[in-house]
Amino acid sequence: MSELSGTFGEDHTDPPPDSPGGDRDELFAGVDPDLVMSLDPEGGFLRGGAGGGGAGGHLQLTSSNGTYLIDCFVEPGGGTLSIFDYYSHSGGGGGGGGGGLQAQAGRRIVVNGVLDASGGAGASNDSDLDSFASPGGGGGGGGLLLQSRLIQVQTVPGRIDVRGGDGGLGEDSSTGGLGSPGILRMETFLPLPDFDAEATKLLPTPATLLDNWGATPADIFTLAQWNPLAVGPNALSGAQACWIHPPGSFFQLDFAADDGDTLGWDMDVVIEGFGVQSWRGANDIYAESLETHFGNDLGAAPLVVRFQGGRVQGALDNPCNTNLYGLDSPVFPNSVTSWVKHPVEMNDDLVNPWTVQANMVRFVVIWDASQPGYDQILGIEGITLRVQPD
Repeated sequence: MSELSGTFGEDHTDPPPDSPGGDRDELFAGVDPDLVMSLDPEGGFLRGGAGGGGAGGHLQLTSSNGTYLIDCFVEPGGGTLSIFDYYSHSGGGGGGGGGGLQAQAGRRIVVNGVLDASGGAGASNDSDLDSFASPGGGGGGGGLLLQSRLIQVQTVPGRIDVRGGDGGLGEDSSTGGLGSPGILRMETFLPLPDFDAEATKLLPTPATLLDNWGATPADIFTLAQWNPLAVGPNALSGAQACWIHPPGSFFQLDFAADDGDTLGWDMDVVIEGFGVQSWRGANDIYAESLETHFGNDLGAAPLVVRFQGGRVQGALDNPCNTNLYGLDSPVFPNSVTSWVKHPVEMNDDLVNPWTVQANMVRFVVIWDASQPGYDQILGIEGITLRVQPD
């Protein structure tokens, strides 16, 4: 019979809450189960699963010249005891635990692929090596915390996987312990999604939970209202533009520098009580620009804008999902720049580490709700770059 390894929320191998062999109060003795199930990163509860147990080594089939006599071994004839057939069998390693992930979006999370935080399988005996190695245990499933106003998971079974890993296989059908499942938590704005409908998209299935642990989806899946925090990483949000590549056979892009009132780049922002205003030019509020007033340094400003350039070879077929590296990439090697404050920093007439001039550009906007002035900036209506295609 297989034994459990890995974790079930916390590091333990006891039966799950409300299972035939367990009691929720006993299972979480000394621990607040609501805090554990919250996966709260600030509280230290967002963790990956534990690794599976490794099997011990042994000396099966090893033999000596000794003969058992009453309470000891002796060698007939009074010679020296010795081993004449020695076999060493290692133990299989345990599977790795699933990771811990927090995914947060200001407006919507859409899961059309697979979020996989499953544990790894334990090591198995390789019969080709004539080994009697014992199998390792599976790793525990990890923790997934999804936070957004709206979370949409495609209605397909297995879109989110927090299963524990399988135990390894040994001789004579022996198996390592099965890793326990992890935890999924979804936090959204009210009204909350239907629990039963979301649970059908999760692995392990209700049948597996019941058969292996006497548990239900409520033991590994929880829904709650999202209350965004304006501190630390939780205060950050943003959006990244697709690559912009002017049509035609241009050799390079020369980005314009600021020239008096003619700016190399600017954007229109909506300021509470004042409407649309220039970010870097004259405005109706301050004698200085809004960029100067609010700042443009990450960690010290409520709104930060950065630009990045690169050089594409030929057509840019998918500007929103371009592979930047590798043999199949349409992007020239070493042409992708660092993120810069002003596009002019990417021109080849400046001292920079890039080997070729950019012919495509994109930008990213980062909001920091923890900084003063955040509530005054209601949105962005457009960004303008002055550039001369060569």
